[in-house]
Amino acid sequence: MDLTAVLFVIGMLMIICALAATQIAFARLRRFAPTIWEELGRPHLMFNNTPGHSRCWFMFIVRRRYRSVKDPVVRGIAVFLQIVYVLTIMWLALMMWLVLH
Repeated sequence: MDLTAVLFVIGMLMIICALAATQIAFARLRRFAPTIWEELGRPHLMFNNTPGHSRCWFMFIVRRRYRSVKDPVVRGIAVFLQIVYVLTIMWLALMMWLVLH
């Protein structure tokens, strides 16, 4: 198996983990922090998923607004997602470099 294939599999696993973590965070926000969940526009991965809601969620993570949530699971998932976002950007840059060279 060549390097590009291995990196592709790693990237896909990262994305699947990020989607699962995001759905868990949405469910926990809905249950334990309903006002924040409402402020984010009632986010969900499959339903009510618009670019505006995705942007709100991304800014919630990037601006570290998750710190106001009392649920430690949501805070932990948010930190995990920050790391995954950075790794995904690095992964995309590496994949583009491998494809172009």
